[in-house]
Amino acid sequence: MSRLEVVSPGYGGNITDLNIGAGSIFKVDVNLTNAGPISAFDITLDYAISPMLKTILSTSTSSVTLSPGLFDGAGLPSGCSARLLTIRVMPDPFDTVRVAALLQGGCTVNGNGRLFSVTFNVIDTGATSLHIEQAANGRLQFLVVGPPPNFGNVPDLQVVDAYFRNKPGIPPVAKFSFTPNAPVLGDTVSFDATQSYDPDNATLLGRGIRNYLWVFGDNSPPSLGSQVFHVFSFTPTVPAAGAFEVRLVIIDTDDGIPVQQSTIVHILQPAVHDAAVSISVDRIQVNASTPIQITVTVYDRGDRDENITLNVSFDYRGQTPIANPPQFLLPQNSSPRSFTFTLQTTNLPPSLYTITASVQLVNAIDVNPSDNMASVSFTVLPNVGKLDVTVDTGSIYFPGDSVVIYLLSQFNGAPVSPDSIQLTLIKPDGSNTSLQATSLSIGLSRATYPISNIGPFGTYAIVARGQKSGFTPGTSLVTFEVKPSWLSRNGPGIMQALGAVVLSAAVAVSWQRGYLRKKDQE
Repeated sequence: MSRLEVVSPGYGGNITDLNIGAGSIFKVDVNLTNAGPISAFDITLDYAISPMLKTILSTSTSSVTLSPGLFDGAGLPSGCSARLLTIRVMPDPFDTVRVAALLQGGCTVNGNGRLFSVTFNVIDTGATSLHIEQAANGRLQFLVVGPPPNFGNVPDLQVVDAYFRNKPGIPPVAKFSFTPNAPVLGDTVSFDATQSYDPDNATLLGRGIRNYLWVFGDNSPPSLGSQVFHVFSFTPTVPAAGAFEVRLVIIDTDDGIPVQQSTIVHILQPAVHDAAVSISVDRIQVNASTPIQITVTVYDRGDRDENITLNVSFDYRGQTPIANPPQFLLPQNSSPRSFTFTLQTTNLPPSLYTITASVQLVNAIDVNPSDNMASVSFTVLPNVGKLDVTVDTGSIYFPGDSVVIYLLSQFNGAPVSPDSIQLTLIKPDGSNTSLQATSLSIGLSRATYPISNIGPFGTYAIVARGQKSGFTPGTSLVTFEVKPSWLSRNGPGIMQALGAVVLSAAVAVSWQRGYLRKKDQE
């Protein structure tokens, strides 16, 4: 794991020395370990434990240096250079040191080593933290930046602060928790520091802790108490979301030694559940019997995956359902989902109709219910009249014949080409076959049907149905007979007669040649 830490030569992260009194100096290094290739850093180091306590350290820009270190410019490849962006020291009451630098030329350095050093002057007795700020103004800080082209924050960076104390005594242990553990915008967050204690007075009232000082990282005033409540906000009236570094400072009763504990509290934006629907039709005016194609599109405009139900209906005889598909999942940021339905208008009287599509979230409340419903209107026009359909064919056919069928569609005696023709042949055995008609001219079509050599024999029916937009459909029926041919009906008798003739002829020939007489004489 990569590690960013504040250490002091000879002390490490715990700079406890009663001999470092006022007028003394000490140095700390900000070091980086196992960060991989890096290209920049921007770090703010706080050296006052709390704005409510006296400052015991000071420093200046001349006491901050990048040399020796990763960004001092030494040993860089050709075309690569280090650039110092800022060294800024903000004295009391801010008590911060900000240092930022980057590499130019598209190069990186290995993230193992010193970033910068700071020399502090000790001006009083007490204790303080040397703390790296991890969040500000609701945003996580870009502490150490990785290589190009992404220049992302070094992932999984563990930040370790240092602690300075030149006052005698045993420091307390600061601990706190907060609820809810995943607060959202506007939530009141409860902070509880009653787990904190002073090791040498843990059984006393308050577990040996005299003061609890809270800073919430949202520019709000500090709070006091072992248990506090806070709504994160950038202004007194506007709640805030983002990452906030909450710092607790406790002071023990017997020695008056402060220590700090900090953590990042992420205030989340509330979940946005928002489903929307739109609807369209392929035509807004139709004649009865002309179907309408309906397209319904469902959107997830929120930030969560949603289970959604859809209902489509229109205002005929109250509210008549058109479609009610099963519940479906629409993932966050996915493409809208479209559905296509067909509405038959054959039995609809002329009128204006409205189709309505509505969506509903399952187990969630929609933040914008106004877009949960959409509608579109269409008009069914009165029919001009009934389409006259006539079908004609022969009356008797035999096996092997082809039945030729003619269809004539007309209105008021004038031929009219229908939009579609349905031809159904019903056989004597009850089975049926669809026939394909070919247009010959306006209103006139023809179809053929080959009769099998084996029948079936009997009465066949042809049902013709013609449809045209604006007309009532027309239907016609014609029948014909399929009978056995003369040869197939008389074939056995002919064969018997032919056999008798052949036998008689054979007998006559035998008599003339004397074969039968010789037999008699013998």
